[in-house]
Amino acid sequence: MQSVIEYFRIIEQRLSQEKALGDSNHLAKILLEDLCGIKNISDSENIELDQAQRIDDAVERVSRGEPIQYVTGIAHFYGYEFEVDPQVLIPRPETEELVFTAISWINSLDEKPIEILDIGTGSGCIAIVLKRKLPGASVVAVDISHAALDLARRNARKSGVEILFREVDFSDPLRRNQLGIFDLIISNPPYIDEKERELLSQQVLFEPPMALFPPQGDVQFFYRQIFQFCGEHLAPDGCLLVELNEFQAEDTFKIARNYNCLRDLEIIKDMQGKKRILRAFRSIR
Repeated sequence: MQSVIEYFRIIEQRLSQEKALGDSNHLAKILLEDLCGIKNISDSENIELDQAQRIDDAVERVSRGEPIQYVTGIAHFYGYEFEVDPQVLIPRPETEELVFTAISWINSLDEKPIEILDIGTGSGCIAIVLKRKLPGASVVAVDISHAALDLARRNARKSGVEILFREVDFSDPLRRNQLGIFDLIISNPPYIDEKERELLSQQVLFEPPMALFPPQGDVQFFYRQIFQFCGEHLAPDGCLLVELNEFQAEDTFKIARNYNCLRDLEIIKDMQGKKRILRAFRSIR
């Protein structure tokens, strides 16, 4: 039997041998906490045999390039825990900035009922955080994936929030036009160019291709669908927020300017200075 700190040092050493994995200290802490609930790595108590086996199996999977969030089944986003699996995109820190921008805008308004639509909800992280932070809002979240929606519903139940989840192929105008009118439309759509595939880490390529790559390799595909949708479904003076491909941000901005339904377009940079968010408002003309 080994103490927690002794075992921590062993798994950290094992993970450090795989340079592509990144910070082995951080990964080891995540495995201990998310798999075994061990938050104090200096604990002198012994690690249980079943815990050691669980972590050994996890270290093997992580060493093969599987994302640690899929291994543990947990992703941390905006201070909350979310269940994730290979059916959904892993929530990312840059998407937290998208959510923060949405919350800041809504909090700047006079108090009134807010209708929110999350397009391509995946794990439900955006919709759920918005509902938790803005309990008076009504939130609808859509996705094409039945499996993703099942997982998002579980996350909503665990979070104690009510969200209307709907299975919608957003590329189909007939399906998406059945949705209502919204004060905020928010989305982190698939936006990675196929040409960028070789730049992606092995961990990213474990994620569902449908959540990463748009149809026919057209980076702007879902942005055009969303901009067109706003013409009929974004309320007067409503806000649109979409996450951007940093390499294609200016092209997306130029396309958005062609839609008369949108005004006051702005690209917002993330904390790393990357062009990450497009914000626009509904023109009332």
